Amino acid sequence: MKFYYLILILFVHLGCATDSSNKIAKALVYENLSSLSLNSSSEKQVIAIFGNPSSRSLKADIYSLNYDDPKTGFQRLSLNFLSSNAVLIGFLWIPQEGEKEFTLISAKSGFKNAKFKEAVENDSQKNLVFYVDESSGIRIQYDRDRKVVEAIAQYDSKLRSPTSQIKNP
Repeated sequence: MKFYYLILILFVHLGCATDSSNKIAKALVYENLSSLSLNSSSEKQVIAIFGNPSSRSLKADIYSLNYDDPKTGFQRLSLNFLSSNAVLIGFLWIPQEGEKEFTLISAKSGFKNAKFKEAVENDSQKNLVFYVDESSGIRIQYDRDRKVVEAIAQYDSKLRSPTSQIKNP
């Protein structure tokens, strides 16, 4: 009888763990970022949408909530906040194959008012190109050889230009 009781507890525990990872997997879609606003969305709002983060990190006056894909374990989303007020100041999204943001045209189309400039940061890797809109703080990292978007980032352009280091907040 104890054996069956242990098995039942194990199934209940696994069911809860699977349910939690399924919720995170369903929440990790790019469209959920559109409900957030730089300089006004709070950490609580982010957690209400995406669930508890996989990890947290702190660097200087900025901390990040990091979300890993529950199936692959790879990072999908990082959201940055000012430590002083816990307000969102930027994000980094890593699209996966099959998502519309994985193509450059679709990634750019999500930012209708952006005026992207092409920038190559490392001459030895001319295949890696960045499309940057300085005024809105948007930066799309694109691999020309593989023809895929590797990352989409947006930061408060008053605090950080996408092509520069973080300025003093």
